[in-house]
Amino acid sequence: MIEIASDCPGSFRQRIGTATSPINFLRFRQLREACVVEKTIEVLAPLRGEEQLARLRLEAVQAPGDPGYEVRVLRRQTFSVPFSGEGPEGPHEVDVWSRYDLIRSDRPTPEKALE
Repeated sequence: MIEIASDCPGSFRQRIGTATSPINFLRFRQLREACVVEKTIEVLAPLRGEEQLARLRLEAVQAPGDPGYEVRVLRRQTFSVPFSGEGPEGPHEVDVWSRYDLIRSDRPTPEKALE
């Protein structure tokens, strides 16, 4: 059974694996979440209450048959992880994209949705 990402638009979730879906996701047996990102941009932006600019990734996602786009906003964060394996000891820093916001846009193209 394929699980569709909870932040993917509704009709996309209903049409997965049907003839009207642009990709037959059912043929990917190991697939657990599916959502097609049509356009992505990365920006540096000031966030309220923070001194440094934050790196954000905006992804435009459209569901087949639905007007407009949903824009997922992800924030790049750096975490310190403990050392494991060979190499210099001490913590290592790892960059991770974490979910920050979800915006509904009625704009007709991914470029317009990301404006």
